[in-house]
Amino acid sequence: MKTQIVRFAAIAALATGMVFAQTATTTPDQGHKAGRRSHLQHLVKQLDLTADQQTQAREIFQAGSQSTRPLALQMRDARRQLRQDAKNGATQDVINKDSAALGPLTTQIAAARAETFQKFVGILTADQKAKLDQMHAQHKARRG
Repeated sequence: MKTQIVRFAAIAALATGMVFAQTATTTPDQGHKAGRRSHLQHLVKQLDLTADQQTQAREIFQAGSQSTRPLALQMRDARRQLRQDAKNGATQDVINKDSAALGPLTTQIAAARAETFQKFVGILTADQKAKLDQMHAQHKARRG
């Protein structure tokens, strides 16, 4: 059970991480959109998604992106604050306090991404789920 949860979280992180990927030749907003399109196109091709599944997947990933956007902005601000702390020679207590803000944000983002992935997996057939597991295994093998 614990292995399945860890596996699910890893697949969720992989899938949503690919959704939020950004290319260097675009603006940040265009990059996120291009990354989502690219990831979705990859999934469409690899999993042979139907037109209805493609529409549902697009909606699921867009909703997931919108739900995590405020959290990602808070995470960015918290990291910036930590850099400022270090740059300004803040005390360890201040650094510890400011770094503690990252934990809950990380947890919330991970949960939101897992929920998005769970919704996506819910629209797949058994064969598509097996292909997705195979894709994950191949990705894991490439990463070592």
